[in-house]
Amino acid sequence: MQFYICFLQLNFAVKFDILYERKESVHDVDEQGRNLLHHSAVLGHYGMSEWLLKEKFSPVCERDNHGQTPLHLTAKNGRLNILKMLVNDYPDASEVFDHRQCNILHLAAEFGHAKMVSYLLNLPEIKDFVNSSDVDGNTPLHLATMHFNSDVVYILSKNKKVNIRATNNKLKTAFEIAHESPENPKRAIQKVQNEMFLVM
Repeated sequence: MQFYICFLQLNFAVKFDILYERKESVHDVDEQGRNLLHHSAVLGHYGMSEWLLKEKFSPVCERDNHGQTPLHLTAKNGRLNILKMLVNDYPDASEVFDHRQCNILHLAAEFGHAKMVSYLLNLPEIKDFVNSSDVDGNTPLHLATMHFNSDVVYILSKNKKVNIRATNNKLKTAFEIAHESPENPKRAIQKVQNEMFLVM
């Protein structure tokens, strides 16, 4: 991983010179099973990500040790411009689930990336996965609520495709989770509740 991070911090022209001289190293993975596109996506290197895709050096659907593709990592880290590029070139990649059975909407919601969630909700290819459940039965709305990402909760809750009454494996709705959680400040819980009330 250290090699990739150091490499991506180099001057753009220097990076290309290295890659053209050592093309075989582009396919190497680190101890987490991540290739150069994984790291480029995480760190927000749009130009490098674009070049890797164009040259077909790094498959978009290549998984790391957690079952996550570069697209999962862009969603997790809020790299909207790179996510748009990946989805545009490989629309089927949005249907890939990681080892937790999370898709890109789950991760964008869990980590509070409101603009990304709004963008994803408008994609035709994501419509069948808006209410999909992870291994614990949590939908993207559940995850946003559990992490008190109130902007995301509001965006999801007011979207007609989102089932706000969906229950997880503990038979809890997102609203019930917000109401019952003992581990978060009362004010944060109330904020999530209030935003959910607006659309119920």
